Amino acid sequence: AVDPVLAGGSTDPTKPTAPWVCWQEESAANKAAAIFVSRAVSDTTGLGGFVWQPVGLNRGGTAQDPEPSLNVDVKAGQSEDCWIAFAETNNAVPWVVWTEQIGSAPKRLYVSRAVADPTALGGFKWQFVPDCPSPAAAADCSQNINPTKEAVDPFMTTGTVLAGQATVPWIVWAEVGPTGKHQIFVDRLDQVSRNKFLNVGGSLNVDQNRDARGPSITFVNNVPFVAWEEETATVKRVFIRHLASDPQTGTWVLDSPKEGLAVDKTRDAIYPILRATPDGKVVFVFHQGDEDKEASQIVVCTNATLTTLLQKLPGVASFAAQAKSCQ
Repeated sequence: AVDPVLAGGSTDPTKPTAPWVCWQEESAANKAAAIFVSRAVSDTTGLGGFVWQPVGLNRGGTAQDPEPSLNVDVKAGQSEDCWIAFAETNNAVPWVVWTEQIGSAPKRLYVSRAVADPTALGGFKWQFVPDCPSPAAAADCSQNINPTKEAVDPFMTTGTVLAGQATVPWIVWAEVGPTGKHQIFVDRLDQVSRNKFLNVGGSLNVDQNRDARGPSITFVNNVPFVAWEEETATVKRVFIRHLASDPQTGTWVLDSPKEGLAVDKTRDAIYPILRATPDGKVVFVFHQGDEDKEASQIVVCTNATLTTLLQKLPGVASFAAQAKSCQ
């Protein structure tokens, strides 16, 4: 079992939040690498006061199925890179995104929401969005811009661009585009139908002729921000954009320099993850250096007023001097 992602939430607004986790695990019954979800249930007999309850009901299973995977193809799908988040009214609906390869098809992106079902493990089943009645429909129910091209590195957050509205899932991922290089794309749930996702703004790449990977997304109040790594002429750098229009127009403004962000510009800056602070700032962490070749570093940066000047957070240990510019 590898690559777990943990989220806190509650499917009942009257009850406290609890941890939910998704991960990838090799099936004990099939030749599949499957995505699973469990939720923590209060139990005084369990270590730490909780036990883990599997959640879901796979396509051919029953409530007692020991492998309630989310896979499109539970027998042979090769899934990885899940992400989990809570959205919609009162942030009470768990959503999961992942990639899955079926047979010789490229890796594709899939999304499911939890739907209450008293007959299923953990009290929920998983509903594909859009619906995916069988593995034969895998291309039609994927989130790919082009189902014939590889999609990788999905990341999910929840938010709304209009204050006071319920949150919806927003997903970001990398997909091979027309130039043969991975492009960064963003989708959001269609709030009208709740059964499909809508693309927001096309490719976010600074240069569509260079490979981009490892995106993340977060909301600062009602504004989505996206970070990713992208190749430059010599090294990989971190880039950041925010949505500066309505989602239908999809205008993403570049907040980082055109040459990207790094502390040490001679080394790769990769794997950025964004978060928002309660006072409306952007904080992001990234990995600098190639861990296969050298002692790599973790760098954390923030901004003062949502401008392009991003400063290193005081007190964060790294090789760089404190308060050095992340530009």
